Amino acid sequence: QDFAQLRQEFREIEQRTVYVWSFLARAICFTHGEEELTIERWRSVLALERERLKRCAEAGILQKWCQPFEMSM
Repeated sequence: QDFAQLRQEFREIEQRTVYVWSFLARAICFTHGEEELTIERWRSVLALERERLKRCAEAGILQKWCQPFEMSM
């Protein structure tokens, strides 16, 4: 649901972005000494991402520079 809302607002983001957000959310949890991802923490990560995407869109670099990096496994 959250991804779908952001996808409507920022059509340039791809489905793989949600994986990057989940990694970011887990990293933020660990930095706060939390072992589980809460809905509050998830929403805070999405709020930060929404702001980042807005800034990228305003600067005209959303599609080129604001996509999540390619992760090679």
